Amino acid sequence: MVLIVKVVSVAIIIWGCVIVLKPRIMKKMVEYMKKEKMFMKVNIIKTVVSVLLVLSASSCGVPWVIFLIGGLGLLSGVSALLLKKKAVDSIINWLETRSVKQICMLGTVVVAVGALLAIAA
Repeated sequence: MVLIVKVVSVAIIIWGCVIVLKPRIMKKMVEYMKKEKMFMKVNIIKTVVSVLLVLSASSCGVPWVIFLIGGLGLLSGVSALLLKKKAVDSIINWLETRSVKQICMLGTVVVAVGALLAIAA
C-alpha cells in the first residue's frame, strides 16, 4: 500500500513541475476540459485516487498526513461531482482567467503536496 502512495506522490510532483515549467499546458488542459466536458471525468479519477490514499494511510510512516490529504481530495472530488453545471462552468472560467504567475504558484503548491505525500509515505 505504501507503493501506491509513493506512485501517486511522484505523479503529483511530476504534474506540479509541468505546471510550473509550462503553465500554458494548464491553460490548454482547462480549455480541453471545457470543450470535452472532461471536468467530471477528472474529478472521478481524483476521487478514486483519494480513496486509495485514505485506504493506504494506515500502512504509511505518517498516516495522518496521508489520510488528511486523501480525505481533502475525497471531499473535493465528491463535492465537485455533486455540483450543478453552472457551478462547474464558473470553476472552469475561474481557472481560465488566472495569470501565468498564478498558475505557476498553483503548480508550486501541487509540488509541495506531492513532496509531503512522498515524505509521509
